[in-house]
Parts: sequence; C-alpha cells; structure tokens
Amino acid sequence: MEERYTPKARNKNAVWLSAALFLAGCILLALGMAGVPGAAVFQLCFALLSASAMLVWLRYCMSAYTYTLTDSCGAPMLVVTQTQGRRISTVCRVELCHVERIVPIPDEKNTDGRAALSEYRAAPARYSYLATLAPRSSVILYAHEGGQRFALRIEPNDAFFASLSERVLRAGGGRIEE
Repeated sequence: MEERYTPKARNKNAVWLSAALFLAGCILLALGMAGVPGAAVFQLCFALLSASAMLVWLRYCMSAYTYTLTDSCGAPMLVVTQTQGRRISTVCRVELCHVERIVPIPDEKNTDGRAALSEYRAAPARYSYLATLAPRSSVILYAHEGGQRFALRIEPNDAFFASLSERVLRAGGGRIEE
C-alpha cells in the first residue's frame, strides 16, 4: 500500500529573505553605477546577492516535496520527489530497514530541538527535503546505505510520521526517539 504526503509550504520568511537580498543587491548595483570608487566590488556584491536571492526563491518558493511510503521490489521504502514547475524528480530513495533511528523535532527553539539540529549538522552527509525555510517541526532520519551513513530531514504531518514509524519498526529498522 502506498501512502503520500506533500507538506504545505509556509514560506513568508523565504519570500521576504529573497526580496531583501535582491533589494540589497540592487542598492549596491546603484552605488556601483554612481561612480563610487570600487564599483567592481559593488557589482560583484550585486551578483552574489542576486544569485543568493534566486537560490532561496527557487528552493523554497518554487519547489514542493512529496514523501511516499511504498513497497517497491518487496522492500518498504521512503521515496522523496521534488516538483519544480512541470519537472518532477526523485531526489531520495531509502529502504526503511536501513533507517537506524528517527528523531522528531517538535520545536527547533527549545534545547532538545537545538541539540538534535546540532547533531544533524554534524552528520557525515545530510539532506534536507523541507518545504518550509524554518519549519515549526520536522523529523530527522539517520540511516546507512551502501556503506555510508547519512541524515535525512523531512517535514511530515502526524499521520504520515506515525505510518513511517510503524513501517520502520516493522521493516526491522532502528528506534524512534521521543
């Protein structure tokens, strides 16, 4: 049985960040065009800020992720697909028996959430498939596949998280932390 969840993006912060980066770049470009000494530096800063604004806009405002729990080839899997415009790409596929542990982060601002995020940042390889720039809650899956360990951060709702946890335990995967 296949189960899907697509988180609803709440990206007001991403829109404002992208707009602020682009506006700051335009101000620097105007200073560079006004004949201020060091115009090349201002133009370079404009290029960097504009590129950063575009990356934030494309990543958080123009992308959507869908998490799918499926039994592909007889093995339960978590498949993450990214939709950008009309293009749909599978960006991650993890067999649930390779998941070592699942760490829910109910709130990033409390001490437990900050500790979990610092552990996530210390992982040898980490992948973030969040629809929101700064989500209120998320889940980190620590797994290994092909001899490599990695951390995967997603933003499921409660029903999808319960189904994911149950399938990981049934597949012989790791533990679910509280």
